[in-house]
Amino acid sequence: MKFEIVDFYPSTEPKKNMYGTMHVYIIDYQMDFRGILVKKGLNGIFFQLPGMTVLDENRQKVFFPFIDFTDQEKKKELINFLKTEGKQYLKEKFKDIYGRMHKGKPFEFTQKARYIHQRPKAPGA
Repeated sequence: MKFEIVDFYPSTEPKKNMYGTMHVYIIDYQMDFRGILVKKGLNGIFFQLPGMTVLDENRQKVFFPFIDFTDQEKKKELINFLKTEGKQYLKEKFKDIYGRMHKGKPFEFTQKARYIHQRPKAPGA
């Protein structure tokens, strides 16, 4: 599948773990995919597809995406694209944006970018 990054929209309300949203065009489907969250994680940045988290009957958090691929391989392609090309695009965009949003503190990207479903292992697991 072919993807193209259209733009990054920084958060207008500074939050400690939210940088903004990304707009990606999926060329093969002629589809605009907006609202991909760009967040600060433990190991750098990660991307979260638009959706909502609710509590199930056991009071456990469950994430429901608004749009999802029926073929999980295509979803993995999108996530891998975001981890590589999206991360590089953000490096260039954050040079201008980060100083205004966070009072000139230098921004460091680590080697790892995580997706919301790839949670770190619990200590001792």
